[in-house]
Amino acid sequence: MHWAQDELTRLGYCIEAQTLGGVDFLATRQSEKYAVRAQLSGSPKLTDLLELEGARRYYDCAHALLVHTAPLSSEASEGASRLQIQLEQLSLSAEHLWPWLAKQGAQFPEPLLRQLLERLYAGQSLTREALNELAGERSSNALIALLTQLPQVEFGGYPASLQLRRHNQTCQISLQDLGYQGFQTFQRLSEDVSEIPLQAGVYVVEWGGGEPDFLTRGSGGHSKGDPNVPVSLLRAQWISEASILYVGKAGASGSKATLRSRVKQMLEFGQGKPAKHYGGRYLWQLRQAASLRLAWKCGDPTLLEQELLSQFTAYYGRLPFANLQE
Repeated sequence: MHWAQDELTRLGYCIEAQTLGGVDFLATRQSEKYAVRAQLSGSPKLTDLLELEGARRYYDCAHALLVHTAPLSSEASEGASRLQIQLEQLSLSAEHLWPWLAKQGAQFPEPLLRQLLERLYAGQSLTREALNELAGERSSNALIALLTQLPQVEFGGYPASLQLRRHNQTCQISLQDLGYQGFQTFQRLSEDVSEIPLQAGVYVVEWGGGEPDFLTRGSGGHSKGDPNVPVSLLRAQWISEASILYVGKAGASGSKATLRSRVKQMLEFGQGKPAKHYGGRYLWQLRQAASLRLAWKCGDPTLLEQELLSQFTAYYGRLPFANLQE
């Protein structure tokens, strides 16, 4: 958020307050008060704009201001126009971001910061190992904390690295082209899993499209405590452009598990039973869980998992919705 605040200050705004309900901060310009929301990746939803307008009224501001970096969707543009929300689009480029980064990262050599910034905004990923080599192990954590304050930059994925979020790209992964089979709904497999092979491999949960409907209390079992998380966390984890929600594996590292046994455990967990399949538990807070589809592929589970997750994170910059780094 600091970057957006600095940009508005450069444009003549004075930042008044921060971290307020329904709005990111308040600002004034020419004696007029603004309720400000900073949308630093993707386009806001209509509910976000309605929340911003409500915050404007609550804090008795003259204007509502949406700061954004990406082009707005037609729905967002129409919503902002109807609600009379003012718009301020900020440019994203290495050169445009450099003055802020140089000021905030004064403890680091400028050539290093410029190199990292240019590599990130050229679409490259920077693993912790790469950061250690460039700046030393003692500095890598501080660099990650600094660079993730920039719009679009996050630390995560597989393997974990600094990289740009890629929310506006569509998933180009075709499971059929990769040799996956099945594509049966959870509802169908809950009745009969006999077609799933008794072999090692990888299984993948697919989303059919549309808006997710998250449940406050899902159907997941309590084998390791309450599996439910706040709906706000589920929304933050959701990748609207992605069809793959979860990747699981069976039979790795000498395990005797098979695709059939692991999928059966996953489905039983989703029925509230104490099955040992805590991974992927976010799936069971989807009202549409029964219509999710499952595909599978036999083979070396570790290699197959790495192949698929590497492709996924190359597009989206992080793991699928229900794959959690724990």
